[in-house]
Amino acid sequence: DSTQLSTATQVRQAANGLLSSPRATTQVQKLHGLWLGYAKLPAGDTLSAAMKLEADTLVKRILIDEKKPWQELFTSRQTTINNTLGSVYDIQGLATSPTLVNFPANRQGILSTSAFLSVAPKFNDTSPTMRGKFIAERLLCQVVLPPPPDSNVDSPPPVVAGQPDCKVNRYEAHRRQGTSCFVCHQQMDPIGFGLERFDRTGKYREYDYNADGTLKMTCQIEGKGQILGSNNFNGPSELSEVLIRSNDFKNCFVRQVYRFGMGQQPSLSDRDFI
Repeated sequence: DSTQLSTATQVRQAANGLLSSPRATTQVQKLHGLWLGYAKLPAGDTLSAAMKLEADTLVKRILIDEKKPWQELFTSRQTTINNTLGSVYDIQGLATSPTLVNFPANRQGILSTSAFLSVAPKFNDTSPTMRGKFIAERLLCQVVLPPPPDSNVDSPPPVVAGQPDCKVNRYEAHRRQGTSCFVCHQQMDPIGFGLERFDRTGKYREYDYNADGTLKMTCQIEGKGQILGSNNFNGPSELSEVLIRSNDFKNCFVRQVYRFGMGQQPSLSDRDFI
């Protein structure tokens, strides 16, 4: 009967009925895992499992168990982790069973989790370009053009003559090689560099890494980033705050939910409905 979904109250009742099913939890977790990129993770099996469990548990606790506003997924000051992620977050005394704990002061919400911060690595390290591209495309639904055909995307930017061998120097020089590089990298790199103080497992650091994984003490990381033109941020907590104030972010999430539910990219004919 089409009249059973003709009012907002009826739609809400139907949605609540669907959400009461155990399958709803699985689907809501799957949606966020695919959208935020941690459905499949590049870390080792034990660490990957701990990462995904933390993110899935956070989604379930905020959205299903506590039924809090969706934005609180990005502002929550608590998370559930075991000793595997305790060593990453520098939280001592955790057991093998996950425990609800307070995030460290420099973290909040799902964008601070190892699961999200481990997305889009390259060259055995973080990639400011790939992180920025991921956030621009997935969280803001921006179009990032592919690199020119003659671009070498299989090697990191080279050392700049006369400058310290620091990632920020190499990427800055690469962006300014020419107009075609600058326009696209300027859309991505400033976002990615705002997360550089967190390595590809989500562990906090203040210096670049050497090839052997030791800290390169000559290359201190500022961690300053910029998103949506003029919004400065430092780290995933501040990035979350900028995003949840942004209509672009909220609109993009609606598009991603629609895409997940329909199994295809929204078309022009879907625009008014969305």
